[in-house]
Amino acid sequence: MSCSLDLNLLLYASDRSSARHEAPKRFLEARAAGPELLYLAWPTLMAYVRLATHSRIFAAPLSPHEAVGNLQALLALPHVRAVSELDGFADAYERMTGGLVVRGNLVPDAHLATILFQHGVRTLYSSDRDFRTFSWLDVRDPFVSGDHRNHRADPPKFRIATTPAPATGIRTGSMGTDDCHASLARLRR
Repeated sequence: MSCSLDLNLLLYASDRSSARHEAPKRFLEARAAGPELLYLAWPTLMAYVRLATHSRIFAAPLSPHEAVGNLQALLALPHVRAVSELDGFADAYERMTGGLVVRGNLVPDAHLATILFQHGVRTLYSSDRDFRTFSWLDVRDPFVSGDHRNHRADPPKFRIATTPAPATGIRTGSMGTDDCHASLARLRR
């Protein structure tokens, strides 16, 4: 069995000031420890670097070195695999999105879903309900006990500082009051 996770869980795990920090941190550590393989898509990993280092989103962003160091710490773990598009991605994307209206914010979700499909990964841990658009994908919200598929979690709040988290080597910090959606909206202006 294998699984993947969305950007929001990486950001929550990096946010010591969030009420949700401990649960995602423990969740990420458990997934990375196995025995399930944890597949992390390069678009997710690079989005983490982009957001965690962005000064228009974070009052105290991670340095590029720190953010990439977090990725290196994760990717060095024995049960973690980085994945990206395989040959035939465009055809697979067309099959995965056929019959759906995919535009705007759903495009990166479809991108990630297609990468996971190409690698045979059917389980995605995320609090982003948009992933439920892809019926073949088993989307689970790790913040909700019981049936994870019927809850939308609030978006993460972030402003990342730089103190190490013991088990994974992931740097964490305290976050500010900007929520993710408002921060991303400012980026698009």
